Amino acid sequence: MSFITLTITCDEEKREFLIAELSLFPFDAFEETETGLLASCEKDDYEPEEVKEVLDRYKVEYQ
Repeated sequence: MSFITLTITCDEEKREFLIAELSLFPFDAFEETETGLLASCEKDDYEPEEVKEVLDRYKVEYQ
């Protein structure tokens, strides 16, 4: 099983909203960091276009 982990740079106010939305894609592991959030899901379940749409809406940087 392979996983995708995104490193998202965001402020504390956006973290809760991002976790709620990304859990629908189905990211199932989250870790809050000093600069934002790490979000992980199984590689086979990753939907890059949908995830990009959500992250762009919140105007956050990610890799």
